[in-house]
Amino acid sequence: MAFELLYEFVPGMKGGEVRMAFNTSTGNQAMYDHRRNELFEVASVASAVEHVLFTNAIAGGGAKISAKTSATNAKLLLEGVGSSEVRINSRTTTQTSGNFIGFQSKPGQGAASTGNVIGCEISPRVNDTFALTGSGSVIGAHMDAYLKGTTGNIAGDVRGAQIELVTDDAGTRTVTGDVIGLRFRAAFSGTITGDMVVIRIEKAEAQTNSKQWEYVMELTGANALIWKDDYGTEVTTLSGAIKVRVNDADRWIPLYSGAPVE
Repeated sequence: MAFELLYEFVPGMKGGEVRMAFNTSTGNQAMYDHRRNELFEVASVASAVEHVLFTNAIAGGGAKISAKTSATNAKLLLEGVGSSEVRINSRTTTQTSGNFIGFQSKPGQGAASTGNVIGCEISPRVNDTFALTGSGSVIGAHMDAYLKGTTGNIAGDVRGAQIELVTDDAGTRTVTGDVIGLRFRAAFSGTITGDMVVIRIEKAEAQTNSKQWEYVMELTGANALIWKDDYGTEVTTLSGAIKVRVNDADRWIPLYSGAPVE
């Protein structure tokens, strides 16, 4: 790889020089930090001036990486090599107060629009004609709240996922559609030798001092006719059922028509 030196900065510290160069093989500009043995190269595009901009943010706000281009919209792509992942903030902190957050995504819509506002999209795919053999699976998202080792108490909860639907106080917006905490959608064709299930709860695995689920669901407080631990007059007319599978056996939870009386 041949480079033509464009700019050189050599601070007083030994071995701390930074060089700006031009890659004569690819036509890309590059920066080399000799002290840290790091090379950063920016690819040029013939149709537009595109590059990545590294800047200092407002004091205390960290650094900023931006895609810069003459086009109206531009993607910022982060890609690993081979099967290696892109890691974000995979590190250990020693702070003693405040929240430690791995990453945030808070896109804000600042103009009227007919489109959706989406916080993130995750879509792993298996391309056409290719198979996953052995025990290979496709997993949309994997989350685990991991307490490593055996000691160190947690004063609060351990939550695998937390979904919140919120507005500011005294909001007056109209939502024409539904307000949904969790939605499941299927448009799935093919052959399934197992079962197609909306929610699967697995028995907790056994290990030293392991714990087992105590409840399938917890509903806090009493919520009028939505849920309550006891009604003045209970419903008695059976009407419909929900199919579930318990210990590999099909079972039905009965439903009732009408409404109870508090």
